[in-house]
Amino acid sequence: MKDKVSILISSCDKFKDVWPIFSFYFDKSWSDCNLNKYFLSNNENSEIEGFDSIAVGEDISWSSNLLIALKQIPTEYVLIMLDDVFIDQKVDNNHFNNIVSDFIAINGNYLKFLAQPKSRVKSSSQYFNVLPPNTLYRTTAVFALWKKSTLINLLNENENPWEFEEKASIRSDKYDGFFVVKQNFFKYIHGVVRGNFINSSYNKILKQHPELQSLLIRGVNSPMDEIKLYFINIRHKMFYTLVPLTYRRTLKSFFQKLF
Repeated sequence: MKDKVSILISSCDKFKDVWPIFSFYFDKSWSDCNLNKYFLSNNENSEIEGFDSIAVGEDISWSSNLLIALKQIPTEYVLIMLDDVFIDQKVDNNHFNNIVSDFIAINGNYLKFLAQPKSRVKSSSQYFNVLPPNTLYRTTAVFALWKKSTLINLLNENENPWEFEEKASIRSDKYDGFFVVKQNFFKYIHGVVRGNFINSSYNKILKQHPELQSLLIRGVNSPMDEIKLYFINIRHKMFYTLVPLTYRRTLKSFFQKLF
């Protein structure tokens, strides 16, 4: 598997304070990972043990940084992770390899390892289902395994990650081979939103590992921000529960134009 798949942690120099936290959780949860791993940065060398550093220079955009980094990775497939999303459960490496083997065997383009959006369109694999065209957020950068050439073709160097998730999903409609796991493979802590730690995540990290307190140097969301985030998550869950998979993009676009 090592000669076919690499892991790339998407980051930038402004987030270098979370690199040791990410590394701590990764090593704790996936110590037997034998894939080549890379940290994307601008001018700072990540100096994270077990990870090679790819410094792409000036921070033009998220997509521009990613394009430059991908061209320096030799494998055909790359698993994209984000620096502020910390793996919080032991990873079954054999299970991971089985899923990836199925994906490669059918010449897949994209596989999301989080079961959202859920799909009931069956594939030939017991592990994942098809994400059909016209699916909202058909492309993401969180725990997403990509055929590298397909990701490069879908990236627009002027887009941030949120624009990529929305606009590249539309561009991806011309491709098949997009899949999503039937059950969440990774359990994680989402650490940072809009530059600050999510309050509940901050407290969870401290409770689990008080020895990490010296690394938690950025601000923490206020209780009001936490309440807003809670209701946003409730709204998202209701939307995904009530609206069928291939109608979500159209409905979201309608409400964006309306408001």
